[in-house]
Amino acid sequence: MSLLQNGSAYVRVFVDVLRDIFKEEIVKYDLTIIDEMLTANPKRVRLFHFRMKIPMNLS
Repeated sequence: MSLLQNGSAYVRVFVDVLRDIFKEEIVKYDLTIIDEMLTANPKRVRLFHFRMKIPMNLS
């Protein structure tokens, strides 16, 4: 599975990790991967914008 083909799936995982995991090392790793992904191609930010428009389950 590549980022080019399944970018939204990767973003879903990154956002879910940030929302559900609180261990500092994992959050830092996740943010580093997101930073590298966006630095390599700033247009990928649209994947995050789309993801943020989906209502999150607050239960």
